[in-house]
Amino acid sequence: MKHHWISGDTPEYLLDKPNDTIPDSVLEDKPPTTQPVFHLFPQLPLEVRLKIWRFSLEPRVLELHSRRTHYAQAEDWPWQSNCYNPALLSVCDEARGEALAALTVALPMPQGGMLYCDPMRDVLAILGDSDLPRLRQLFAEVEDQDPRGVETPGPQRRLLEGSDHRYMQYLVLVDRFKQFRGQGDSWMVVGKAQIRIEELVFMDEDGTRLE
Repeated sequence: MKHHWISGDTPEYLLDKPNDTIPDSVLEDKPPTTQPVFHLFPQLPLEVRLKIWRFSLEPRVLELHSRRTHYAQAEDWPWQSNCYNPALLSVCDEARGEALAALTVALPMPQGGMLYCDPMRDVLAILGDSDLPRLRQLFAEVEDQDPRGVETPGPQRRLLEGSDHRYMQYLVLVDRFKQFRGQGDSWMVVGKAQIRIEELVFMDEDGTRLE
């Protein structure tokens, strides 16, 4: 059976008819090789172009891996990740500027580059063993680079901790001056070490606290 492709210039009254009743002049043996291109994007108002660039950024889950802890390992060793930065950073200066306005946190990688993330929409997935000082350093680094401030509720403190491919999402409220100082009898395991946390709450996507 031979398949035919309908030309893009086919009149509407022919589109609902079977192929054997459509003139050969509007039938093609091959699919179109070119896609329509919108050439007027540079002529759009700047405000419209910036909104289009911003809307092209989607929420992401960024995996961060820590090297296995060792007594001789430096505490400031960069996190490792197999994730990529959004392509918007490499389109043009205008797109890159709009992307960097949202991707306010830049985490150094061992290869020398940066992994950019939006602390209000992206989720950091911490995989593998991680000790308390490194996690606390990561919290502080994300917090310091977020221009919206520590009082802004959002996923900047939302982490995923995984074991045996089973992931649990939790949100830890960290006080700047009382980071992970134990209160009460609640314990949480991060990696292989037990730590006592100040408070553990669960929240939905719009920031509403779940009781």
